[in-house]
Amino acid sequence: MGSKVWTAGNLYVNQSGKIVQLMAVARQEGSAQELAIYQEMHAPFTVWAKSLSAFEATYHKMAEVLEEKRAPQERTAEASGEERAPQERVVEASGAKSALQESVSEVSAQDLSQENESEASENQRAQGENVPAGGTDVSEEELRMALEKGQPEKYLSGRITETEIARRGMLQILDAESFREKRQLLVGLRPYIDKLLLHNIAAALDVVLEEGTLDDQFESLLHCVDAHARYEGGRLRS
Repeated sequence: MGSKVWTAGNLYVNQSGKIVQLMAVARQEGSAQELAIYQEMHAPFTVWAKSLSAFEATYHKMAEVLEEKRAPQERTAEASGEERAPQERVVEASGAKSALQESVSEVSAQDLSQENESEASENQRAQGENVPAGGTDVSEEELRMALEKGQPEKYLSGRITETEIARRGMLQILDAESFREKRQLLVGLRPYIDKLLLHNIAAALDVVLEEGTLDDQFESLLHCVDAHARYEGGRLRS
């Protein structure tokens, strides 16, 4: 893969918002093909193996995705003469709570096919809705405002798919500078959160969710975010 550096522990995300953590880059015995060994950042934390080229085509480094989302706003600010303080936000590995198994068997073609079919199904569902598939007419500022007001359906109805609201909303939560902001966005995104998305957000925030219903797990995550927000507020006042 050229001179590209692959670092174990980095988080990656695909177009549907699925987050994984790169565990290692290995070589297949015999063919010497490079393989990406990675783990899903949601229960049951399955470990997968995929050719490095296929992994690179499917997943993108989360830190770079967040940076690309931020870049247009920064360029606009520079053009208008606004002064912005340097921002250096690094998305670190969340530290999966389950370790890499002692041996990783080669993933069968059936397993990879099921994973690809799942992603294709989600993309087809998003495109099937009678709204722009990418939600390109909704800016990040509009999406943030709608989530903060807790009424995304009022401001975004017919302009962006629910799948896209969930995907972009998750990235906004992870990109928020404070836990108070993360909480506000999390509450606004609640109608669009399923278990997969909830576990992705929790894993990225280094929160382990206990078994339970979606509502129970959401409240558990919200409680953890509240605790961080209180600690954050107390630290700023001290």
